[in-house]
Amino acid sequence: DRLVPAGRRITAERLEVLRREHVALVASMTAGDMLAHTAASLGMYAAVFLFCGTYVLSHRRLIATELRRLITLLALAVATVGLGRLCTGSLWEAELVPILLFSMTVAIVYWRELALVLSAAMALVLCLAFGMGLAEFVLMVATSSAAVLLLNRVRSRTKMIYVGLVSGTVAILTTIGVGTLSGDPLGSWSSTDVLTLEQWKEGGSPFAVHLMAGAAWHGFCAVLAALIITALLPFIERLFDVQTDLSLLELGDAAHPLLQELARRAPGTYNHSINVASLAEAAAESIGANGLLCRVGSYYH
Repeated sequence: DRLVPAGRRITAERLEVLRREHVALVASMTAGDMLAHTAASLGMYAAVFLFCGTYVLSHRRLIATELRRLITLLALAVATVGLGRLCTGSLWEAELVPILLFSMTVAIVYWRELALVLSAAMALVLCLAFGMGLAEFVLMVATSSAAVLLLNRVRSRTKMIYVGLVSGTVAILTTIGVGTLSGDPLGSWSSTDVLTLEQWKEGGSPFAVHLMAGAAWHGFCAVLAALIITALLPFIERLFDVQTDLSLLELGDAAHPLLQELARRAPGTYNHSINVASLAEAAAESIGANGLLCRVGSYYH
């Protein structure tokens, strides 16, 4: 007999029956069966990381050749999985937060292309590790891709808020689209008393209300991730030993104590540095390089 009729949501009682059946199935597995299952799981993870490693070696070899960079990036991936475990569960489903933190950090520290590849791989790892489906994978990839593509140069903290708002909008629209296609509201708002899309059509169950609530929750998670990144930006710079445009703007401020000291003690050298900075910035911008970095470097050369 069917445990649950087709098109019906699994209740808490029937879910408990499924859990007991799973425990009994695991207990009946032989050592060979468990070994085969473990090997299959490890094989899937190995395939994902082999793909990422091949991309890094082919396009971003600098990361692989510097041990510190590689260890930091791997530690970030492990921390993302750990945070993802904390953010997924029956009470709340905030898996968007760790994947967005990961993707935006990689985009800020390294390159956007690398962030797109690694964030998709990490989304797949989270889905495989925590039993999420295709709908959650599409949601995480779409939202993280939107955030990465918007992160070009962060010259103000309001830019991060803008990225969070746009990413939240993408998360809302993706949740509505995927939830409608799958016939199931996504997120912690889809509790056991919410019926499926088919039942909503038949009996007027508030499927749309819960779907919109789940969409709003995912939009909030995207904005929350952007706020967290904004607060962690100074620590990210120190941890990865990089300078974002925000730090460069602070170093290039005429009120910086070192520049003021230079202007007082050697005004001729200060004026020379200003002229060199202007020329270097114009030359860099003309070839598509980072003009701000050249300008600030010229101040202190």
